[in-house]
This record gives sequence, C-alpha cells and structure tokens, in this order.
Amino acid sequence: MTVEQEKIRTVLIVDDTPENVSLLEAILSEEYVTRAATRGSEALAIARATLPDLILLDVMMPDMNGYDVCRVLKADTTTRNIPVIFVTAMHNPGDETRGFEAGGVDYITKPFVIAAVRVRVKAHLALKETQEGLEAWNNNLKKRVWRDITTIRERTEALQSIEMLNAEIQDAREYAENIVETVCKPLVVLDCDLKILTANHSFYDTFKVTPEETIGNFIHDLGNRQWDIPKLQVLFNDILPHDTMFKGYEVEHDFQDIGRRTFLLNGRQIFRKNIGSHIILLAMEDITERKVLEEERARLAMIVESSHDAIFSVSANDIITSWNRGAEKIFGYSAGEIIGSPIFTLIPPERYHERGEILQTIMNGEQVEHFDTTRIKKDGSQIYVSITTSPLVSTDGILSGNSVIAHDVTERRRMEEIIKYQAHHDILTDLPNRLLFMELFNLELAQARRNGKKLALLFLDLNGFKQVNDTLGHSCGDILLQEVGQRLRAGIRDSDTVARLGGDEFTVLIPDIAQTEDVCIVLKKILQLFETPFILDGGSVDSSASIGVVICPDDGDCSEELMKKADIAMYAAKATGRNTYQFYNGDYETCE
Repeated sequence: MTVEQEKIRTVLIVDDTPENVSLLEAILSEEYVTRAATRGSEALAIARATLPDLILLDVMMPDMNGYDVCRVLKADTTTRNIPVIFVTAMHNPGDETRGFEAGGVDYITKPFVIAAVRVRVKAHLALKETQEGLEAWNNNLKKRVWRDITTIRERTEALQSIEMLNAEIQDAREYAENIVETVCKPLVVLDCDLKILTANHSFYDTFKVTPEETIGNFIHDLGNRQWDIPKLQVLFNDILPHDTMFKGYEVEHDFQDIGRRTFLLNGRQIFRKNIGSHIILLAMEDITERKVLEEERARLAMIVESSHDAIFSVSANDIITSWNRGAEKIFGYSAGEIIGSPIFTLIPPERYHERGEILQTIMNGEQVEHFDTTRIKKDGSQIYVSITTSPLVSTDGILSGNSVIAHDVTERRRMEEIIKYQAHHDILTDLPNRLLFMELFNLELAQARRNGKKLALLFLDLNGFKQVNDTLGHSCGDILLQEVGQRLRAGIRDSDTVARLGGDEFTVLIPDIAQTEDVCIVLKKILQLFETPFILDGGSVDSSASIGVVICPDDGDCSEELMKKADIAMYAAKATGRNTYQFYNGDYETCE
C-alpha cells in the first residue's frame, strides 16, 4: 500500500457556533484530521492553504453565507474539486436547490444525527477517493495510450497493434477494478451495453450475490431480474445520454434476498473516443435506515409542533436551541426571535437559581416532572407553568443540555387561588371566615406566648338583626351585615383582625396590647360605629352591638377556651343592656 493510500483524510468544519464545531470534531476526529473555521473568509483561507479532502459548511454565517463560500471555492481551480456538504437547520426544499446549484454535494441537517454525519462524510470521502483514483487512472491511461499509439504507429505495418490496444484496455480495467475494490460501499462498473464488468466485495455482500451471477450479466437481469427497476431504466435511458455525471439519485425497491431497501446512486460515465472505452461507474449507498430515522424525526417534529405545550431545548451553556409553536403561543416569542438567546430571558431574576438546580437534578439521574414555577412572557408579564425536563446526552455520555415541556397553568393557579380564598373568607362580607380566623387566632396566640405580650378577643353580636330580616327581608339583612363588616374593618388598626363567624356574629382580634384600658378605647370606638344609622333599601335603620371581651393570657391561652369565654361575656353584655360590652373577669366589670 502506498503512502498516498495510507494518509488520513482531512475535514474542514466551518460553523459560527462553537458548540456545533466541537460536536462535529468529536464525531469525526477518530477517523479524520479536522480543522475548523468560524467565518467564511477564514474557511477560504484555510482551504486554499491546506486543501482539505472535504468541507462541512454551515449555511448561515455572519460574514459570508455558505452558498457564497461554496461558489468561491468552486470558481477557484485550486479548490473546485473539494466536496462540500452543507450543514443547516433549515428544511426548505428551495434551500437544498440553492446548495446544489452552488456546487454542494450533500446536506446534513441540524440537530445532528451522529450516524448520518459519519456515513455521509465517509461516503463522500470514499467517492472522492474513487474519483481521484479514476482521474489518476485516466491520466495514466492517457499517457500509456499515447505511448502505445506512438508505438502502434511505428509498428502498424508489422504488428497490427489492435491486440496490444485491447491488452492495454484490459490492463486499465484491471486497474479500475483495484480502485473499485478499495471502496467500502457497493460499487459496480458497467460497459456501454450495461453489462457488469466488475463489482466490489461490498456489492456482493450487500445484495447476496456471487461474482459468477454478476460479472458479464446485464444489470437488469441480476437476481432473476430483480434489478429490472423502472427508475434504473430512466437513469440509463434518459439521464446518462445527456449527463456524464449524476449525484444523489434515489432508488427504492423490493429485493428478494434483502427486502425493501432505499439506495442513493452516484455515478460517472467515462468515455475515451481515441481508445473506444466507454464505462459507467455506479456507486451505491444504502440509506434505508437513514430514511427511517428521517421519517421518525419528521413524525416527532410534527408531534412537537402540534403540541399545545411549550416544547424546547436548552444547551448546557444555557442557550435556547429549539422552539415549537406551542412555545411561541405561550411565551409570545417566535422561533427566530428566541433561538440563540439565553434561557434566562424566560426566567424571573429571583428564580435564576432554578436553572442550576434543574441541571444538577437531572445529572444525578433524578426526574424533574410537573415542577410548578413562574416564567416571563415576551410582553414582560409572568405566567405560572408546570415544567417537565429531560437530559440531552451525547454519544460519549456528556450532558449537552436538556429538553423542556412547559404547560401553562396560570388559569389553573388562578382558580386554585380563588377556591382557596373562598374557602377562607365569608362570601357575603369578604371578611375572614371561622376557619381562617381560628388559624390566625392560633398564630397570634403563639406569637403572644413567645413575646410575652397580651391580646384581646372581641366577640360581637348584632342587636335586633332578626327583626331586620323579618320586617325588611333577607336582602336588607345581608346589606346590614356587609355594612357592619365594612365599618368594623375601617375602624380597627391594620394589625387587628375582624372576621365574620356566621349569622350576625363577628370577632375582632387585637394583638400587642399593653393594658386593658387600650382595649376599652377600641371598644368605645367600635360602639361609636353603630351610632350612625344604616341605610337599607332607601330607609334608615338603627342597629347596635353587644360585645364580649377576653384577654389572653389573663383569661386563658387556648383558642377554643377563649372563644367560649368571649361568647359568655357577649351574652352577659346583652343581659346588661344593648350597645355595650362586657369583659370576662368573673364580675363582668365594664370599663368606664
């Protein structure tokens, strides 16, 4: 084997995203020497200086797009033969046409399918190697034929050099066979009549045929005419007569021994008039699995795009790399606006810590499912979302980021808060109800114990409320209760609590009192609230209250005990007269 055959091929990777460059280098560096460029102008300089064997070229770059770079390469005689594979996240068929018109040989789409990258790079390098071998063979053949023609001319009268010419052609074909055998993909050489002159071992292994069944047969007759494929007829009858070279010709067919397969054909027609040699070199790439992967990826993409939830991915360095329509609807950003932006664009500053915690959790192998949090929309408003996330791990086991499914639960949270509020508040007066009041009462009792402070509980009952209901109706009674609640709330401190326990019973909780006289001041202020008549259904109605009072810890420190004593004190107040109050102190003394 010559030094030329042993050399390691060089791949130039051109992409303005360092993560993409790193990933492609990781995929290819075991088999090839890789070089990298992040700008089009840099790529042109490297290509001219080092002549790589193949270029992976990003389409979208800041200084020159991939199409312009490819056109410059193909216009330069030094670099025109370097195969260019475009790397792009775009999926518009028009983009592929532009790429092939610019001189590209293939496309690799983002995000990368590692197996597809390796297969395509290897296939195009193999084809390039074959083409180089054929070119060398052509050049060598040209030199040898020219030499032989000179010899034939000198010996025309004596030797009739046609036999020698045939020998030279046969020798050249044997040389071509050696080149064919070096290609790892199925490869056959056909003569002008479409008879198979030679095939490599990969062809025999792939199609389960032997050389005896292959060599000298028409390609359409192979495998009991399994190769009588309409698309091959079109290729040989309509395309090849006009084009000496074709790339990426797709054929799908049911083969008896290997089942339904899809092949990508690349070929070249070689014709030398002066020696009468006319052959067709046909290279085949089995893309069946790749097509399945592409179809599965398309199906998954369709599912993702049709989801009402936000589905997107984030790189390990916190950059948003994909974005579905559900995400656009929920957050307001289009994919073009948000892809490439930091994930912190969506996270409120006070929740920045969640990003690191989520990554750490999934790195530990734990699940993050239905994590409720808040995120920021494009208009700056915050929404509640339920997040489920999964790790994105490269083939070498390195965490490359995470995928996120975010479900908008803002309306659910709003309803939950409404339900929670209604469960703890009186619907009529919007005051805390008995359940919430008792929770607050117990909290204030605990606080008073810790701080060594006193608190007062006022138990208030309206006088004559039943008469209002009976004479004016329940709607007026409801209005009276609402007015009483509003007056009580307006007449106490912000630190005090007023609640409606039910019916015409109200409570007032006064924490942090220094002496009993302070409570008396509040009590008198509350009684004054009833001096102004209430306007009910256009009429003026007088109402008053009877109030029972307990002091903690003087009268006890248990909420239930204090409630009972306050109720007792309230009934004592009713017994002594209307619109008054009574302390629970054994003698029911009234403060003056």
